[in-house]
Amino acid sequence: MVVVRPWLVHRSALARMSTSPDAEKWSRLIELGQVRITTTTLLEIGHLARSEQEWSELVEDVPVVHMPLATLTPRTEARALEIQRLVLRGGRHRAPSVPDLLVAAVAEEADLTVLHADNDVDLITRTTGQPVERLRA
Repeated sequence: MVVVRPWLVHRSALARMSTSPDAEKWSRLIELGQVRITTTTLLEIGHLARSEQEWSELVEDVPVVHMPLATLTPRTEARALEIQRLVLRGGRHRAPSVPDLLVAAVAEEADLTVLHADNDVDLITRTTGQPVERLRA
């Protein structure tokens, strides 16, 4: 029996999901609660809104409404700092954003696979060794 690890969506994947060749697959997995989201990502997508109505559409509508919340903890915040230091050792500390670091730390602690379309996430996960899946474009 193959065990499927749930995913944690990164903003980059969420922005491209509807145009992915695998859009139907991800839609089904989201409806099944297999794709989670962080408050950090919700804040990132909410920041794009130009009106309250648009904010509601981005943050409170499909597909986001079907994604269980994966929350930050003091432990994940500490791990994000540690990851930042590890990336610094590789000479690339300014590449990953703070949200990238937080999403990676949450995924690692919750044993989730980061679903993304972002090179900075690849940089982080080469450092941490955690599982990722790049959204097909």
